[in-house]
Amino acid sequence: MSNTNFFAEFFQAQDIQLSYCCAGCWSFLNIYHADEHGYRVTCDRCGDDRGFVRKTWAEHRLSDNAGEAIEVRALLRKLKVLPESNRTADEVFKELGF
Repeated sequence: MSNTNFFAEFFQAQDIQLSYCCAGCWSFLNIYHADEHGYRVTCDRCGDDRGFVRKTWAEHRLSDNAGEAIEVRALLRKLKVLPESNRTADEVFKELGF
């Protein structure tokens, strides 16, 4: 959905809010009363110029990105760009001060 200056009835705005997220930061959308025009759906971080994408698409991309990150880390360790990590999770937490 590319029109971010979208004025809608409240229930229609709620449907948009539940099904879509910001195309720029994939954050939640908010509903604001827009006086005589009904309600406006927008992202508080990016404003009205980024558009919307379906939440299911954003969740799929996040899942793909996590898998790609695991593959890239393994490849970088194999190429000796990243050091091998022999630390346990407890050691890492202790090093971080937890």
